[in-house]
Amino acid sequence: MSLLAPAPPPAQHAPDRVAFLAIGYYYRAWLAQKRGLGRNPRALAGIMSALTWADAERPFQGCGENHPKVEPGKDDYRCADNRRVEVLFFRPGDAPVDLAPTVSRGKKSYPLYDPQRYVFTPLRCPPPRFFGRVLGEGKHVFLIDVSSSMNSDGTGFRINRAKVGLVHALFGLAAQTAEGVAKHEFAVLAFSSKAEANPARGLPAVPLTVQRWNEGTMVPATWVNQVAAEDWVNGLTPGGGTCTYQGMKAALEVPGATHVYLLSDGHPTVDKQGNRSLSAAELQAEVAALVAAKTTHGKPRIVTFGFDGPNTPLGRFLVRLATTPNDYRQI
Repeated sequence: MSLLAPAPPPAQHAPDRVAFLAIGYYYRAWLAQKRGLGRNPRALAGIMSALTWADAERPFQGCGENHPKVEPGKDDYRCADNRRVEVLFFRPGDAPVDLAPTVSRGKKSYPLYDPQRYVFTPLRCPPPRFFGRVLGEGKHVFLIDVSSSMNSDGTGFRINRAKVGLVHALFGLAAQTAEGVAKHEFAVLAFSSKAEANPARGLPAVPLTVQRWNEGTMVPATWVNQVAAEDWVNGLTPGGGTCTYQGMKAALEVPGATHVYLLSDGHPTVDKQGNRSLSAAELQAEVAALVAAKTTHGKPRIVTFGFDGPNTPLGRFLVRLATTPNDYRQI
């Protein structure tokens, strides 16, 4: 069986664990759908748990150059050595022309595959999502809260959930369409009001409000940029207060942004000057006024994500910042 999957990274950038995890995910999703279990790979857990390896010391199955390897052409013959799944990669614009069948005298033939021995199934990638929100074409700014409350339980659940969701979204983006037109660009920012020092340079601790990957510039969603952004995101550590105003201001100032995705777990705790003198209501109003002043006719679109429901105090604040009430999502 041959499956069509997304394009690989350039030759000089060997596929890492993310690529192989993606391949496995899409293949399991296809298997689940074929068995009538929907497209959730987790639906296969019961079936997969019942599988055992013939050789427990060698829990893998390799693929040979020829298929079937044993008794080719023989009907109803089963052999583990004949099992083969081939994943083919194509860059945008490199349509699999050679895989398309040619018809001669009413019969289909394939240049690369014998239809008597192979079943070719194009594997279409689902659209990229950020915690369930479909990411359409455009220039996306991801703004992540890394204040101390993102690790308030001491387990890192919230900050790790934010990191995993963000990395998953980044690797779902595509640099261009099949026609070579720019499709997705992205920027990644994080905010907190913690103080950091640089002992190596003898610098004292200074307030660090907004951290910017790649200096906060918008970049194409290429493999190189996705891997670099992943490394940066995984290095983020929570600490300090919640300076939502400074974070939103930086996100809204990224040139060309069509969407801003704000993920936060708490109310603002400092004002635009970095002080804590204002009340919670005043801090929220300050951020809301900034968003209203920086957006025109709903652009860029503000989408917010939080850990509380929309009718909770935090939920209502994030709904207030979103372009529409439907642009808030509880995660």
